[in-house]
Amino acid sequence: MDNGIFEKFRKEMYVAEDGYTMPYRLYIPDNYDCGEQYPLVFFLHGAGERGEDNEKQLAIGIRHMFWEGSPAYNAIIVAPQCACDRRWVDIDWDYGVFNRKQVKETRELQTAMTILKEVMEFCNVDRDRVYVTGISMGGYGTFDALARHGSWFAAGVPVCGGCDPETDAKANRRIPLWMFHGSADTVVPPVGSRLMYAKIRSMGGDKVRYTEYSGLNHGIWDNAYSDREMVEWMFAQSRYERRIQAEKRAKQKKTAMIVGGVGAAAVTAAVIAGVVANKQKKAGQVVVAPMKPIAELPASVTETVEKETVTVQKTESAPVCETPKPIKPIKPIKKVKADKAKVITGKAVDFTTQLIRRLADI
Repeated sequence: MDNGIFEKFRKEMYVAEDGYTMPYRLYIPDNYDCGEQYPLVFFLHGAGERGEDNEKQLAIGIRHMFWEGSPAYNAIIVAPQCACDRRWVDIDWDYGVFNRKQVKETRELQTAMTILKEVMEFCNVDRDRVYVTGISMGGYGTFDALARHGSWFAAGVPVCGGCDPETDAKANRRIPLWMFHGSADTVVPPVGSRLMYAKIRSMGGDKVRYTEYSGLNHGIWDNAYSDREMVEWMFAQSRYERRIQAEKRAKQKKTAMIVGGVGAAAVTAAVIAGVVANKQKKAGQVVVAPMKPIAELPASVTETVEKETVTVQKTESAPVCETPKPIKPIKPIKKVKADKAKVITGKAVDFTTQLIRRLADI
């Protein structure tokens, strides 16, 4: 690396609870400020850089990202190292394509992701600007990390890697992706990158780019990481809008599940509430029976209404006909002698009021 940048990568070691280890290098900007947030580059090396020396993973490729004024100087970089007999993705590299459904995530990639998570928690990382890139075996690892953990990353740059075009295209169609390959690559054929690009484009994906170097074989990583347009493009990507949309979809899905789960209960409760309300409404209504003609009342009737005793006298009136005539005003109740009827106590009650109350059963 130029300008002594190689020495600025700290040597770290991850140790799992069962004793499993993985060395990694960590670059933190010189002007690191705890009050700021920094983009992060997650780099996966190729097969030739495997080992335990914690140095070879930086020997090729990524070092070309650093030039005067490069945004890489102001980013956090994590570069784990895979053991000599291990792979980021446990498949045959000779075909450039494979079926991801038949391949489990390796412990190596799981551990690398754990290291990334710890660095993200320890350092001030801009969670919307985390990028994954890798070469050859690391190109396979880049596609795998995007397929399995795509929500973590704002963009991916696989260099001469292989993938499952069918599955990965569906997973990555919303993630900005720039792939690189040599047209004459005999180690990892470019078929995977080509199919991946075509598949995403056929699905309407407009965030995918593909650069194929005509006539070049496998070792095109120096070309890729020396492409300043690619580096600046990568650091310009953010997952903010994608994250907001994903959170919105998750919220809508959760709401739909809640509504679906209580839908039947809600409908039942609404029906019950309607029935109860209807009963209450009917209970509050007073139904007044039709008033009988006064002419049908006995000549002399003693009734008790609200604890007051009144004597009702028959009033001469014409029979009720189809076109009723106005009823003549009721004559005032004549006073009766004490020896002929009970004495009326209290004030005289209006006859019409008493009669209505009686018939209304109030």
